[in-house]
Amino acid sequence: MNTTKNSAKSNEKMALSDADVSVSDGVVSMSGENKTLHPHPTTEWYVMRVTYQRELVAQRLLDGMGVKSFVPTMKVKRRKSGGGTYWREEAKVHNYIFVYATLPDIQNIKTTKITYLRYMMGKGDDGHPVPQYVPQKQMEDFMAVCRSEGATYLDTEIDLRKGDRVRIVGGPLKGVEGVYTKTSGRHERRVVVRIEGVAAVATIAFPASEVEKLEKEN
Repeated sequence: MNTTKNSAKSNEKMALSDADVSVSDGVVSMSGENKTLHPHPTTEWYVMRVTYQRELVAQRLLDGMGVKSFVPTMKVKRRKSGGGTYWREEAKVHNYIFVYATLPDIQNIKTTKITYLRYMMGKGDDGHPVPQYVPQKQMEDFMAVCRSEGATYLDTEIDLRKGDRVRIVGGPLKGVEGVYTKTSGRHERRVVVRIEGVAAVATIAFPASEVEKLEKEN
């Protein structure tokens, strides 16, 4: 699956202020609604927005709290003002951070400690807005590719309709699932894992013999 979700098949993002969301005892309530929405009760990889490209600052703060998070990064060579160069870890996807926690824990963190965290909202099964999360398997695959040698970050709007859903069957990325397709300016095929509307990352080129085709999702 290449979408964010919260007990939902739709990933449509919605403009909703954090003032409209409250969480109590694991229950999400939306102001202006007569209905209370119950999120998935377990710890999930929630997609959070941050302001002013503070995703790495937020990650350091979360690390200090013992909260797991993920920001796609790459080492980039930069020039020193006095001459010479150095390597620096930089975010490749700005203004987003993936936080592995329960909604009540996230609500507490964003209310009392990291106030610039914002939920990424989408539609639930009944059409009501809910905070979005990434399914565990998809997130694990996304992180594996991001951390792999030769990973390439792509436009999130890349057209993957002509590609095949596959699973890598060998090597350090064995088990990773994504879309096997050609990317812009490339003749070889790569496996692309996308978090809809947030990020897309491609592996190095893979021969057809190293992937197996998966059945199409309904």
